[in-house]
Amino acid sequence: MKKIVIPFLLMLLPVIIFAGAFDCKSSYGIKSSLHSFRPYRLAQQMQSYWDGDSWIAEMRVIPYYNPTYPANVDSMHGDYYDTENGVWIPAATVAYLEYNAAGYVTSNTIYIQADGYIPMIMANSVFDDQNRLTHLYAYSPYQNGQPGWEPVSRLHIEYGEGTSFMVINWNSGGDEPNRNDEVTQTHFTFDNFGRIVQEFSEASPDSSSWMNDSKTDYFYHAQDSSTGADLIQYIAKNVPLMYINDSFELPGMYSGQTGYYWDGIQWVYDYRYTYQYNEQLQKTSRLTEGYNTGGWEDAEMQLFYYDANGNPDHIVNQYHDWDVFVNAERIDYSWDTYTSNQDYIQNVSEALRVKAYPSPFSSAVNLVPDSKSNLPIDLSIYNLKGQLVYRMSGFSGEKLVWNGTDTKGKDVGVGIYFVRSKQGGDISNTKIIKIK
Repeated sequence: MKKIVIPFLLMLLPVIIFAGAFDCKSSYGIKSSLHSFRPYRLAQQMQSYWDGDSWIAEMRVIPYYNPTYPANVDSMHGDYYDTENGVWIPAATVAYLEYNAAGYVTSNTIYIQADGYIPMIMANSVFDDQNRLTHLYAYSPYQNGQPGWEPVSRLHIEYGEGTSFMVINWNSGGDEPNRNDEVTQTHFTFDNFGRIVQEFSEASPDSSSWMNDSKTDYFYHAQDSSTGADLIQYIAKNVPLMYINDSFELPGMYSGQTGYYWDGIQWVYDYRYTYQYNEQLQKTSRLTEGYNTGGWEDAEMQLFYYDANGNPDHIVNQYHDWDVFVNAERIDYSWDTYTSNQDYIQNVSEALRVKAYPSPFSSAVNLVPDSKSNLPIDLSIYNLKGQLVYRMSGFSGEKLVWNGTDTKGKDVGVGIYFVRSKQGGDISNTKIIKIK
């Protein structure tokens, strides 16, 4: 049943609204450790649940990286474990990412496996000339039950003086009965370092009448050195990944957070986080408490463990049952190493380009090289593992067709491929996506 229920829940994702300024439900469960400490990058993340005696595998996420920019994830495959048959269901969900020239994610499209891959949600990001995120648009693949991208939410960030900003969210009510569109605007109070010390949100059904919604106070560890510039950079890198990145948490060493909700008359305690750190200033635990009838009660505990290189090794999530914390979920990380993502590009030329259409493609893709030179152009197609799949050559303006087969005429699988074009000393790289 689990293998059916999980994808079904994922289909509900487009109608889930933001809970806070940057909170959003995840379809993958990938943690923000995706962007870890150079020169390490995430190789695999596996999620397990506790059955009372042992940890049982539930899902795993495998990122595939751009061979030219090895820090950039091109796609992420979500595999689900079939406990009844004891086998992994590969690539039950797949996310494809696109980047701008500065290395920021501009498009994040998630597909689900159902007799071929069908789109589930798409998010597009917009940045200003300072590489600050200004807009995030999310779309559902259906409009009134018909195929077509329908806006379901958007996030606008308005910047003020220095590193200050505010956030506006719009969420569609969609086809769900008795649910209206909602707009939320979130204001922040910053300290002298540009760190958020309070988050205050208002909600409105019509963008004119506003009602208090939620409030959060932030407290920082004495050794925290984060700044407002760090915060804006983190938002630009991570918010575009929010549909595949759960546990989205703003940067900084927190000592605590206190959340409130508005009951129509006054602010009421909602939850409280308390953080602990080790001598290396690594976060070791986060205690979650809920407020009930005049007092705080333990609710959840997160325990954080690290490997010898300082990367996250695993996280254990526990819930409070009477007087003890009980295991609930475990997340394990595997890492590999890579060279700086800025050292791989050599002789990439703006004078040589290749137009690819349609993209994604199913049976064939047209490749049209464009160059001012009359020299022949060699096109080599590689898979995500860097293996050569196919070769062809032509001239500028000539339409070349790749029918999705390898050099032996065998159909290749669905996924991301790279077209490496070479003309003399000029090199160009183009990404194409094959679907069923």
